[in-house]
Amino acid sequence: MKVNEFNQIQKSSTSQISYYLKETWVNKIKEIIKTNFVEDPQVAREFGREWTSLNETSKENYELGKLKRFLTSTKFVMQDTLLYMTKASVKRFVEAICDFVPI
Repeated sequence: MKVNEFNQIQKSSTSQISYYLKETWVNKIKEIIKTNFVEDPQVAREFGREWTSLNETSKENYELGKLKRFLTSTKFVMQDTLLYMTKASVKRFVEAICDFVPI
């Protein structure tokens, strides 16, 4: 494989992953949160109104609310997942390169 072919494949793969993460992954997580936590009346009763209020206009109330803590935790899980995926991808790449290096 020529270097410019490799670069083109890498750019294409990067674009596909970027689109998936920005459009599909994030939007799916938003949908899951809205459906399962915010719009569910049982969750609202169990955790209180501050937990489910997406229409909160007071920054202070949002900062103290349970929804912000949950969203922050979700963000950390997503970052951890990206880190794990990146490390695994780099490891596979290194292994693939090492397979072609003569002993």
